[in-house]
Amino acid sequence: MKKRNFDKTGCRGFKEPFLSKENVHEKKLICEGSNISLQRLYIITVVVDMTSEKNGMDEILKFKVFNKLKSVYRFCSLDDRKESTAEHSWACIILADYLLSSYDFNLDRLKVYELLMYHDVVEIKTGDLPFHPDQKYLDARANKKHMEFEAAKVLNNELPNVLKDKYYALFIEFEENKTKEAKFAKIVDFLEAQIHELDYKKDWKGWTKEFLIDKRLKYFNEFPKLKQLYLEMMDYLEENGYFNQ
Repeated sequence: MKKRNFDKTGCRGFKEPFLSKENVHEKKLICEGSNISLQRLYIITVVVDMTSEKNGMDEILKFKVFNKLKSVYRFCSLDDRKESTAEHSWACIILADYLLSSYDFNLDRLKVYELLMYHDVVEIKTGDLPFHPDQKYLDARANKKHMEFEAAKVLNNELPNVLKDKYYALFIEFEENKTKEAKFAKIVDFLEAQIHELDYKKDWKGWTKEFLIDKRLKYFNEFPKLKQLYLEMMDYLEENGYFNQ
């Protein structure tokens, strides 16, 4: 049985593990002037646990919403199909782990992983809005931020209770791009896509080195080592015929 704080019963800051049913009568908890028997706390705990079990399947059904990300498809190719957003999110976490293991950025690793884990969940509602130099894609992305913020609010109400507030807070942090972890995660997001597409040269038709430097290089200001890596990647793409096809 889990420890719980029973603030609403008048007992704040209860830290002691619950006693077994057999010895629950042996002690009383005195807390801020409130004399509450452990028998009463035991009964409250059982009721809480029974309620939790009753709602457990409802929460699992809400959790299934995340699975929809597996069937949201991106512009990026993958063998003879398109890559899913779920696959991209997983690859972002792996890339982040690689970069954080290669360089000392003094970042909160767990926060980075969580930002990347949830950053594209909103696409369950909006679908993928690809970053691409073709004007039709640029036009489609003109209202992207507003669309995603509104979709995130709707999606938040469909997620499990224990995750929905966390998801929304991480979504906001990633989109506002103010914390160092969010700035790093943003770089990983588009860097992963470019690394992935090294295997699919045909997808680079219409791309130019100038476009990518103009749109992306500004995000690297706080990470000079990654900025150098990105410029090396630009040179590699140019030398190997990815651009100006």
